[in-house]
Amino acid sequence: MSREIIIGNPENEEAVSNNKGLEKILELRKNVEVIDPNNNLLKAASLINDDAIGIFATNHGSPADTIAVYVALNEIQSKVDPKHSKGIRFIYAKSIDTGHQGKLVQRFFAGFKEVLKKVKIFPLSVVRKKDQEEYGLIPDMDSLKEILDIPNTGLSVFLYPEGTLEGGRKGKDGKQKGLQLAEEAKSVNKVCKKCVKQGKNFFALPMTIIGSNLVLNPDIKDPSAESINYDQKFQIIIGDILYGKDLIDQKEEPVDIIMRHIGFKLPEELRGVYR
Repeated sequence: MSREIIIGNPENEEAVSNNKGLEKILELRKNVEVIDPNNNLLKAASLINDDAIGIFATNHGSPADTIAVYVALNEIQSKVDPKHSKGIRFIYAKSIDTGHQGKLVQRFFAGFKEVLKKVKIFPLSVVRKKDQEEYGLIPDMDSLKEILDIPNTGLSVFLYPEGTLEGGRKGKDGKQKGLQLAEEAKSVNKVCKKCVKQGKNFFALPMTIIGSNLVLNPDIKDPSAESINYDQKFQIIIGDILYGKDLIDQKEEPVDIIMRHIGFKLPEELRGVYR
């Protein structure tokens, strides 16, 4: 069932409480089922309390994924001692800000960034390869420097390693494509290696989202308010914590190890290149 939404001005990131469209979309939080049988969200918070740097990642098949991610990260932040909570960098595509991913997504995220900041989750836009090639956006080297400086700042980081919704879309055969190669997340490998070089304690927490494509279909290029299914439930499955030793000096790069663990929780046909 679709419901009409009126979104506020994308340039106005203040007075979120007055943004009725944002509040309506945030109601989707009630539809998110967090599956965490081993209490790994709590364990992640405990590691951050011990000054470890966390790398949080999920698959990306719909704009609705951001709601599930917020639910999980907010749970972690609620359990982190404020004395140890430097915050989490939330990496997202610059093309959201510019409106290339649709006006609904642009306007929602403009207000949503303020919601994230309230719980010390700090948005940081990056220009993807797709943003450059398809939209003509110019890379922002300052953003890349901020990511690579994470070991020095002590911030944790969240990202979608695939850097695209392509995995949630359907191919010519009518089937969902599944996980895509994590080409947009090479900086994660550098962050992990820098942590090792500096003797910093770090870990990764892979999380798997299932069903978000039924909330907001990624095949809709410019979704409207009527595109959102407010009655659809979806899940975020919290995987096992991967410690530094699990990510470094392995046959694969750290980000590919993280992606395989994300894929473990997906049906085999949705694991894509990480089968």
